[in-house]
Amino acid sequence: MMVESDLKSFLQTIMAWAFPLFALVAAIISFTAVRVSSRVVVLGIGFLLMGAASAGRQFVTQFLLLPVAGPPDFPTIDVYFTILAGASLVAWIVIIVGLALVFADLRQRLSRASYGPPPPGREEPRPWQPRQEGRQDIQQ
Repeated sequence: MMVESDLKSFLQTIMAWAFPLFALVAAIISFTAVRVSSRVVVLGIGFLLMGAASAGRQFVTQFLLLPVAGPPDFPTIDVYFTILAGASLVAWIVIIVGLALVFADLRQRLSRASYGPPPPGREEPRPWQPRQEGRQDIQQ
């Protein structure tokens, strides 16, 4: 019975700390994708803030709330949780703004790119085509 309790406690701890870890991984992926769009940095900052808020929440829960002998100081802990909830809210706002900026940047890039065949009457120049008579080339 004690082994099940220890295993359950261990799994709960692992799962609780997985959220800040995943947010950190998402931030690292965002920062490494700067070549795709420079606006990904905003998204990475949002994920870092989310990871910090999640880690803070776990820190308060596991080190200030659970090991207390006697009644915990609820007003102080309530202030911590309120601050961390505000940080999570700001993180979500930054993540949403970052996603909007990245998608707008990608949409703008895709609209500028020319995909598909050229319009009728305009042939793509190919370097392997022979020189055509009567066609003006770049003079050197």
